[in-house]
Amino acid sequence: MNKDERATIGIYGNLAEEYHDLRIKKSLHNELIEMPAMFKMLGNVKGKKILDWGCGSGLYIRKLKKKGAKIKGFDISPEMVKIAKKLNPEIEIKVGSGTKIPFHEKFDIVFASLAIHYLKDLDKPFKEIKRVLKPKGVFIFSTGNPIAKAGKSKIINGKKYKILGLIDYFKSDKTELVHTSKTGKKVKIFNYIIKTKEVIRLANKHGFEIMDYEDTKPLPSAKKINPEEYARYSKFPLFSIWKLRKK
Repeated sequence: MNKDERATIGIYGNLAEEYHDLRIKKSLHNELIEMPAMFKMLGNVKGKKILDWGCGSGLYIRKLKKKGAKIKGFDISPEMVKIAKKLNPEIEIKVGSGTKIPFHEKFDIVFASLAIHYLKDLDKPFKEIKRVLKPKGVFIFSTGNPIAKAGKSKIINGKKYKILGLIDYFKSDKTELVHTSKTGKKVKIFNYIIKTKEVIRLANKHGFEIMDYEDTKPLPSAKKINPEEYARYSKFPLFSIWKLRKK
């Protein structure tokens, strides 16, 4: 286990319940921006054997099962896996690392929802994902869009926002913030910025072809929930969605 994985366990050891509660209440960023784009990229999953790489609290697992997928999952955080198992008691969900996937069978699809950006070095994860994919199997993942992530933080009406174009995109490789949990504990949250050239390098190195790509936009219903963020992320993509196929 590397230092990024240990740090991720620490984040969600403190925030697992809080994160899950936020998602149940339909987080604008997740349920109204990232998730619709991911489901569009996944397409018809009925009968497909799918692995949720970094499954978090199991919300994707629940939805994909309802859509007819043969779904399994794992996460680095034991606290997240506890919630995921409670939500999906009939599904096989394991604690495990993306650098050593805890499954040895083959899948039609591996997908990672806002998960791979917790690791700086993605060579081992890509190698492992290729190992568990069937021939011509598909890897779909979402991550923070590097344009949106490269902005400088600014406080607007008491909230922190990213203002685009104010720092050097080419030198931006990581974002960090300190979140105060409901218990008052300060938790340092980080993401690595995965740029287009890095995805192309990884795909070429590990035997994948790039099938599709999507810049996310919020659903129209997000406008009522947060007009400011709806307007912002209707003009600038918050997330990137990639679809790769094993050669």
